[in-house]
Parts: sequence; structure tokens; C-alpha cells
Amino acid sequence: MMTTPYKTLDVLDTKIQLVRLTTRQIHENYTGQEDDAEQTDTLLGVLHQYEHALLREQLKLSTSFENIRWIKEAIRNAGCLLVDLGQDEPDLMRDWVHGAPPINLAYAVANLLSRIILELSGIVWVFEQNYPEMKEEFDAERRYHAKLIQDAEDA
Repeated sequence: MMTTPYKTLDVLDTKIQLVRLTTRQIHENYTGQEDDAEQTDTLLGVLHQYEHALLREQLKLSTSFENIRWIKEAIRNAGCLLVDLGQDEPDLMRDWVHGAPPINLAYAVANLLSRIILELSGIVWVFEQNYPEMKEEFDAERRYHAKLIQDAEDA
């Protein structure tokens, strides 16, 4: 009996490949459609930052302040997309919770976005723990962005 050698993928490799596959599928199927162009571009940007975070982890590269700025933006954008999905597709998103079995495309996208938010938030948390002297600045930034979101909802 002959066996075929194969390379097993670790979790990080698998995540990177899945992000690349998802990005490719979005490019092939959704770019150029004007009705959702802004959301598509935002989703691609979130996936791009997530892939870069995974690659930094894989290559054991440190995270810079500039990286964190982009990661935080990706977290906020993913959160906005998740809220928009719930508002745009209330029937499809009914009873959705993080990690729910993907019974439809909306659930699958919501799970992806919430997973990205959780993982990128973990990177931010670890980064900020290395700079305790900047805690007040980090907290002020979070309050500022929370106020922007609240003001937008109130408008």
C-alpha cells in the first residue's frame, strides 16, 4: 500500500488560506456590483487587516503602533458591517448568536465578522498591556469612537 505524503496545516495556516479564499470569492463574485460596493470594499479591508494580523503572528513579527491603528479600524469596520447585516437582513439574522451554525449566508458572514472582531480585539488587548502608562490614552480613544457611533445613531 502506497501512501501519499501530505503536509498537515496548522490552525494559523488554515485561517490564512480561508481568508485568502474568502477574499478571492468576494473579488470574483461581488466586486463591481454598485449596490453594495461600499460594504464590499469595507469587508475586503477588514479581511486584509485580519490576514496581515495572522501573517504577523505566523512570522512572529511584533505589532507596531501603526499596525494597531489599522487593526482598531478593522475592528470598528467589522462591527459596523455586523450591525448593518442585522439591520439589512433581519429575517435571515433572526436568533443569530456568535458561533451559531451557519444556516444561511448571513449567519456565516456574521460568524466570520464576530470571529475577526474577537481575534483582532485580543491582539489589541495584548498590545495595550505592554503599555500600561498609556492606558488613559487608549481608554480615551475608545470613548471617542463610542461617542462617534452613538452620535451617528442619534442623528
